[in-house]
Amino acid sequence: MPAYAEGAPVPTNQAVLRRDIPWSTYMSARLLDDKNLQLIRKFDKKSDDVQDALLKEDGAAYVETFMAVLRNVTKEETVQYVLAHLDNIITADPERTKLFHPQRALTGGPDPYTLFLRLLQRNDWFTQSHASKLLARILNARPDKKAASSAPGSAVSAAEEGVQATQVAYVEWLCSQLRRPSHPTHSVPAVVGDLAVALQDPPMRLLYTRAGGVQLLAPILEGAATTGMAAPPNQQLLYDAGVATWELTFHEPAVKLMPPCGIPAGLVALVRGGVKEKVVRAGLLALKNLLGAAGLDLAPTLLDLGLHKLLALRSLQSWEDDDIPTLLSGLDEVLRDRIQVLSNFEMYKKEVMSGQLDWTPMHTSDQFWRENIGKFEEKDFQVLKLLLKLVDSSSDPRTLAVACHDLGCFIQHFPAGKGIVTSLHGKEAVLRLVGHQDGAVQKQALLASQKILLSRDKADFLANLDGGLAPSDDK
Repeated sequence: MPAYAEGAPVPTNQAVLRRDIPWSTYMSARLLDDKNLQLIRKFDKKSDDVQDALLKEDGAAYVETFMAVLRNVTKEETVQYVLAHLDNIITADPERTKLFHPQRALTGGPDPYTLFLRLLQRNDWFTQSHASKLLARILNARPDKKAASSAPGSAVSAAEEGVQATQVAYVEWLCSQLRRPSHPTHSVPAVVGDLAVALQDPPMRLLYTRAGGVQLLAPILEGAATTGMAAPPNQQLLYDAGVATWELTFHEPAVKLMPPCGIPAGLVALVRGGVKEKVVRAGLLALKNLLGAAGLDLAPTLLDLGLHKLLALRSLQSWEDDDIPTLLSGLDEVLRDRIQVLSNFEMYKKEVMSGQLDWTPMHTSDQFWRENIGKFEEKDFQVLKLLLKLVDSSSDPRTLAVACHDLGCFIQHFPAGKGIVTSLHGKEAVLRLVGHQDGAVQKQALLASQKILLSRDKADFLANLDGGLAPSDDK
């Protein structure tokens, strides 16, 4: 691949279309016929309104004329000029991608794909990027796409074989750009945008997965987590990466590859770091599909990544997109439902060992304490001792409040729990926190001390008067 210096300029369509192209010379050299020349002269250098009117009148003829130029002329300046026109044509109206197909459908002429596939091998990034953008969208708009429902590799017609060969080669090019970009700053954003379009077609998801492309999206998604940079992450790039990932969540083999390569963490970073609403929405949609994927239990991983806290935080925001609050509440509900059936004690143990506690559903769920209280005996009450260590030494008010609350739950549910906590010097540690400056710590320390000092019936009575053990406004 050609090497580009960092920040090497890439011309814009507007700059390219200011060039003067010697069209008559190409006709004299028999690279264009008279009909093509007349159509070009009617279209070129005209206002947007005039060009729109000409395309409405006979858009397929103008597109075929520009395709003829690309087939017959190799000069870089002219190729770029025609690609700029074609890009403007489909950008102004994406439905115009259909204009690339009528001639082949009617006459059996050359397909519109091979030409752009060949242009991907040119040395200049302007040509590569425009050829890729056009190819992704023209492939996606092909009229026989629905009919060609068989997977690549199965028995198909000669025309379909040609399309599949193009798809395979195009996917290989896309992956090669993500691995070794031709341009240091332009390649990845452009290619990921084209990928989001290409993956709308299910067979492309299969080919992209087979080519090892799933793993290439994880570092891009994780870019949303970068903070403190001079320039914020490219929101359009993050959006396109999120959409591409979401599209891949409809392909089971791709879904199975996502956890090992860090895609879930990348999607959580996308939801956390997304500035644009469309970025957050794309991440939430992909996470929704992953959580619902058959045979893939990602709830523990996503809880470890702090998704439940993130959902709560994002739910406090106001959103113009009505789908986002629905997605946030739906994901939160799924996570809470999964917590009821997960091996919660392992998650709880991991949280205690981290030294940082929060009011996650496990702490306030009576079902959790009833079903898992016996596991506190494991390894000579290892988790209980760690909990007591947090009560004695943590400087984080929330951790102290949650730890005191959990000690109270242990005493309430474990036979002889009061005596065990007392023998491990938990009473003294809890009593010291009754005078803590933080109100939530005071409250939970007082409730825990009542369970240590009073009989069970009196402690339960006082706890009920205070609204129970679970935190209320102190969260």
